[in-house]
Amino acid sequence: MKKVFQSVVCQGTGDCARAAIASLFDKELHEVPKFFPDHTQAFEIVKYFESQGHKPCFFNRREDGHLLQSGKICPTIEEVAKYDGGVGGYFYASVPSQTFDGCSHAVIVDIDLNIVHDPNPNQMALNLKPKDVVDIITVGDWHINLEGEFVRE
Repeated sequence: MKKVFQSVVCQGTGDCARAAIASLFDKELHEVPKFFPDHTQAFEIVKYFESQGHKPCFFNRREDGHLLQSGKICPTIEEVAKYDGGVGGYFYASVPSQTFDGCSHAVIVDIDLNIVHDPNPNQMALNLKPKDVVDIITVGDWHINLEGEFVRE
């Protein structure tokens, strides 16, 4: 994983997602498209992960620590990270922004959900804990069945 820093730090138009994804895939910032924070951002991020040979899936943490995917309660985000393994042991994740109120911030976490790279030059997200991770993108060829069990495809 290469540490790439964002070039635009601005609420709503920053490029932390772009920098985090560049870091995850060992790219330069200019090699990754800008992901605009609107209703198409998730779709564009999925397309980019697919272009890198991965089958991405977003998992959001619930208040009880479990995940919610497609309306189903699943294992915890920690269990999902360990099962999936990420890209070389790392994941694209979101945490509450430490710079701007009321928005999220893209970071890179390890398999234990420790923040290992904050693309914001101020590095404030490095002070957060694994419990602060709001969501991750997994990359494996697997799914969780209706019983909440991991199934390899």
